[in-house]
Amino acid sequence: MIIFKGEPRGTIATRELPVSQFANQLALCCQPAAWQDNENMNMWIDEYLVPHIQQRADGAPVVLFLDHFRCHYSDIAKAKLNNIGVQLKLIPKGCTSVVQPIDVGVNKPFKDRIKSYWWEWMIGFGENGGNIPIPSREDVQHWVVESRKFCQVESSSTPLYSIIAR
Repeated sequence: MIIFKGEPRGTIATRELPVSQFANQLALCCQPAAWQDNENMNMWIDEYLVPHIQQRADGAPVVLFLDHFRCHYSDIAKAKLNNIGVQLKLIPKGCTSVVQPIDVGVNKPFKDRIKSYWWEWMIGFGENGGNIPIPSREDVQHWVVESRKFCQVESSSTPLYSIIAR
């Protein structure tokens, strides 16, 4: 999931993101500060987690490990997860890197690869001085899609990423 800076029902979210060439490969949405919030968490549960569980879980118990970010354990999110049979386990504060190895083994290399795409993009501007523009939302989506190819893991998780772009 990529959360761009913008209004959830604004032009970017309603006109640009749905027609993005990457819309069928990524969960795209907007939030004023480009943060995960209750609305986006609920959308992720309904539109991505539920279909993933229906496709892959085949009746097996599902446990979702999340950190202590407030929208991960809101009453609505907890109720939604409970209704679909997902056990929510909150990782103790400060222990994500210890208790959730996917953060170290998958998310870190994934973010490093995105950063390398960003560096290549930055270097492309050379040393002409002045301000370097902010990458476009299409650039960021492309970087995420390409980075995922190198960080595939057979897993029951769909990571959440918040990236600010123009």
